[in-house]
Amino acid sequence: MPEIEDADRNMLSSLIDKVSLAIKKYTDRVLVVQSTSTTEYLSGNGTAKLILHDWPVNSFTSLKIRDGSDFSSLSYNTTLTANTDYVVDYESGIIRAVGVGMWDDGYRKYQAIYKPGYAANAIPDDLKLGTLITIQSLWKKINTGMFSTTSQQIGDINLVYSQELFPDEAKRLIDNYRRLY
Repeated sequence: MPEIEDADRNMLSSLIDKVSLAIKKYTDRVLVVQSTSTTEYLSGNGTAKLILHDWPVNSFTSLKIRDGSDFSSLSYNTTLTANTDYVVDYESGIIRAVGVGMWDDGYRKYQAIYKPGYAANAIPDDLKLGTLITIQSLWKKINTGMFSTTSQQIGDINLVYSQELFPDEAKRLIDNYRRLY
């Protein structure tokens, strides 16, 4: 196996970071758990479910309810009790009411503190594959000078190259993790 030059190693590292960020933006989700927790404010909707913005949930710290019925009080002093007041479905990011029955209506009524995303050793294989296909495609475009080429004439044939960031086969894999609502 050939040795990787430092410049190539740096370029590859940069591609990995940029593709990871692009996938995060495309899916509108945190996919790999970060070291800091996320604080999210959820509106009650009169149902038994609160839906977190990001899933899966790696760890869940607390769920608090806003004191007062209006915004004169923006403190979240009442901490609800896990498995008594609510349960968290870690895979889907849904908080289900248990003891309270339904979540009270109210804009930003609840404060959830949690860490979303897959642990580095638990990222699904199809998501990893979609990421690798994208990195490989960009690497080839950069190294063959095709990054800025949109078409090429070869004899009577006109080849048109896709300028999409994600190749079709990668997009099909990554789409499984895309937020649709």
